[in-house]
Amino acid sequence: MEDDERKIQGYLECDGSIVRISSLEDIKNFITKYGKTVNEISDLELKELTNRDHDAKNRITDDCDITSKNDPLVLFSKTYGLEIENYKIKERTVDLATKLFRCSDKEVPLKNVLIPDSVIAIGDYAFFNCNIGQLKLPDSLKHIGTLAFYWNKIKSISFPKNILSIGDSAFGECKELERIEFNGLPMCIGDVVFNGCTALKEIVIPQGSSDFFEEELFPISRELFIEKNS
Repeated sequence: MEDDERKIQGYLECDGSIVRISSLEDIKNFITKYGKTVNEISDLELKELTNRDHDAKNRITDDCDITSKNDPLVLFSKTYGLEIENYKIKERTVDLATKLFRCSDKEVPLKNVLIPDSVIAIGDYAFFNCNIGQLKLPDSLKHIGTLAFYWNKIKSISFPKNILSIGDSAFGECKELERIEFNGLPMCIGDVVFNGCTALKEIVIPQGSSDFFEEELFPISRELFIEKNS
């Protein structure tokens, strides 16, 4: 019984290397070989960053009526009913707050957005019901919130290697989405991240990670997975 309690099933990933873990000894060996200290934003800090109230006195409003706040630079709201089709997010921005570009049926949806390689978090509903066709996620990105890109026209997605979490239905109902690429193993993948993505043809994943993604992305068929060489 003691031996059974010590058994562990799972995967660990570091700098593109994926190792299957089945015992405490495997974990010790992994830490010895790849162990390092990483300073990551906590779930609580992320929630506070993307949902916190912002002091009106310190707000900055740009020419497109998008408001932000410094230290750190966070984009957190747009004028209700604002008609923006193209937007370049400010350099040094670290977070796109909850419901930032969320579009109602009465608004002209955002079509093109340029996200700089400084953003670490995209909040819940940030691009909900927009009309984005091309999307490049920056290497700096760690967290994508629930329903963040729900109901968009994105055709392909490449997740950065160090992505940590992807929220529930983050890319749901993206009916033109055909290709997904994972360059690493996220620590947390939410429920039905790609529900309603009926045009999906392939999901490119790291070598040796089919079991991991089959479980995390259920009920997506394993037949869509394509393992790539490191």
